Amino acid sequence: ASLFPPPQAAPGERLEAALDTHPPPPAPTKPTDAAGKTPPAPQGFLHQGYLTAGADAPNVAITPAYLEFGFAHLCQTHTRTLEVQNTGSAHELVVHTVSSDSTAFFPLSFEVTTVAPGERTAIQVAYLPRATGEDHGTIVIHTSAGAFIVRLEGVGQQSPYSVAPLTGVTAPVGVHREYLLSMHNPFKETLWIKEVYTNEDFVRLALPAEKEVAARTVTIGRPPLSVADGQAA
Repeated sequence: ASLFPPPQAAPGERLEAALDTHPPPPAPTKPTDAAGKTPPAPQGFLHQGYLTAGADAPNVAITPAYLEFGFAHLCQTHTRTLEVQNTGSAHELVVHTVSSDSTAFFPLSFEVTTVAPGERTAIQVAYLPRATGEDHGTIVIHTSAGAFIVRLEGVGQQSPYSVAPLTGVTAPVGVHREYLLSMHNPFKETLWIKEVYTNEDFVRLALPAEKEVAARTVTIGRPPLSVADGQAA
């Protein structure tokens, strides 16, 4: 469902979008130590392989050995690149899947890939912090030579747009929940919001005045939403 292009907001006005949703199941919890804290990632960690019988070592090199995203704003995707190299000389390497144990880290648009001897392929890993503070996780790269683990770390911080994830929502089956989403303009010039959309079937979006047509796109030809300096939309 898409909202924009919506009407233009005059300076000092607030435009809000109504979000009608049935939330997905809660995210799995992260492992913790005896003190209840998530163990920090080591400074370097190459891989953990599960090899077939008779194999001495996988002909695989994964770089970097550890991904650190640094500080990242909430609700903004930050990406890093992993490279998987087939260091063997005789056989192809098949990268079957890439999985994550954290909702904050995930691979982008991955497909099964065959890597010829001496060649390499790139894997895009995204960090989307859901709360402020440290996030730790792992990406597991499953290949024909074994499974390889890469440690991940990032720190979520408040967004300059004053946006935050809508998490921890619960609703009985068949019951609608509505939430207003707003966005602050931190700049000294007009901020134009060109589009708001969702690819989730259980979410509908609507401008407050058009809730009865929540799933349809606003009439084409209207200018995109603008937010005046220091105001919110």
